[in-house]
Amino acid sequence: MRLPRLDWIDRDGKLLILAGCVSAVFSGSFSPRDVGEFPFQMALVLLVGGIGGVCATLIVVVFAEKIGRRRLLVALTLASAAVAAAFALTSGFLILLLFALLRALSLSDIGRALLQASMSDTAPPNRRTDLYAIYHIAKDLAYIPLILISGLFAFFSALPGLNEAFLDVAPVTASVLLLLAAAFLYSRVSPGVEVPVEKRKPINPFKLPSRRVIFTLAGLLGLNTLAATLLYHSVDFYSSISWSEEGRSGKAFTYLTAASLSAVFSIPVLWLAAKIANRFGLVKILALIQIAAPLFIIPVAFILPGGLSALFLTIFFVLRGMSVPLRASYTMGVVAPEERVTAAGIIILGMAASEAVTPVFGGVFADTDRIIIPIFIGGFLAVAANLALYRMFRNVKPPEETAPESVA
Repeated sequence: MRLPRLDWIDRDGKLLILAGCVSAVFSGSFSPRDVGEFPFQMALVLLVGGIGGVCATLIVVVFAEKIGRRRLLVALTLASAAVAAAFALTSGFLILLLFALLRALSLSDIGRALLQASMSDTAPPNRRTDLYAIYHIAKDLAYIPLILISGLFAFFSALPGLNEAFLDVAPVTASVLLLLAAAFLYSRVSPGVEVPVEKRKPINPFKLPSRRVIFTLAGLLGLNTLAATLLYHSVDFYSSISWSEEGRSGKAFTYLTAASLSAVFSIPVLWLAAKIANRFGLVKILALIQIAAPLFIIPVAFILPGGLSALFLTIFFVLRGMSVPLRASYTMGVVAPEERVTAAGIIILGMAASEAVTPVFGGVFADTDRIIIPIFIGGFLAVAANLALYRMFRNVKPPEETAPESVA
């Protein structure tokens, strides 16, 4: 496969891609120390973070354009640096409670919505899908050095005689430096990523011209997320019960193999998916991919771990990854520029809420007699949601798809 030239992405787009990759790598590069002496304290910290994240996302959805996308990206990245140090080096409960809220402000879905909206006009409209594919490919590649460094760190931390304080401080220092670098990159982005001055005002999502499109997309994509998450966790739980002792012992290796293979194959597949979507239409290919994914996760519940189950899991992981840039491109293409942060925020929030409520549905059937039921419920919901997505949006096309000529 010939590597694509990137001269069609402007300077701002390249800065945003680079900064976004650095920030994304950071999200898994540090671990908090003890958050309290009792389980309820840990639960309270997580609850504050979750509620704070939802509230912060809603606030940014309304005021992002008034404050400015670049200012928010810089501020949230700097807040993430403070959170990295606080969570890794602090064990005081009240301090951690405060920083749980700060973490919600800095590491929640706000950054994804801002980045997605800011990036949308840094390439020609008919290359927008390619742009998001490039970003997610770059993000996948950015995790490779993180994995290597984490492996080396784990190796050296096992050696006797190393100072424990150094082992605590080293990854935190690296995280903070990376985030400061990301904040600097965001600060170098030009005003071109902002909306025009006359449109920099608070936004009421319920009065937007595209409100029906935004909320309908949020509902359908949230339902698809609920279905996919329910499927994955139900299959995982059911296989743990139904597989033999020998099968359960090989389960971790099967899942690890599938995750590793999907990371490798996702790089060319993301680019291929973008080109196919450019040719046949975003919503058509998006719905098809999201319908196909359940077909490969359901059989895993009924076959033993090994090559075949690893193959099915790999395809499932790859298909889920393929849908991400297509979904972002379609959302940004069917709304006006000043609506993009709001649209991305509401849709991402809806998907996050769907993931959060999945354990409630799965828990209802969490016994050996009925755990198979959510597997088929998840499959049905995934098919129904995406058939509805295609039926309702097949004629709602981004401008580049209504042009006389399209880019393949």
